Amino acid sequence: MAQDGDTPVKSGITVRLFASLREDLGVPSFEFDLSSIDGEPTVLQVRNKLIENNGANWLALASADIRIAVNHTLAQESMSLQSGDELAFFPPVTGG
Repeated sequence: MAQDGDTPVKSGITVRLFASLREDLGVPSFEFDLSSIDGEPTVLQVRNKLIENNGANWLALASADIRIAVNHTLAQESMSLQSGDELAFFPPVTGG
């Protein structure tokens, strides 16, 4: 992972994990430094870097069921990210 909690990262984004992802990966949110990505960073590149840096447990982020939001709006993997963005990963939710 990049850095813990509240310490802002220059050229960074906030990554948030919800529900079972938060429980399984043991962290609710953290800062990620976009400078670790070559070129214009996308959701896909950040997700792949998180998996690469943190091990097999993080493969859960690559599941087809996982939803992605950037700045509180559903997003595609191809969406570009900028410093200050919030990237959220969450599993599908059901209710009743």
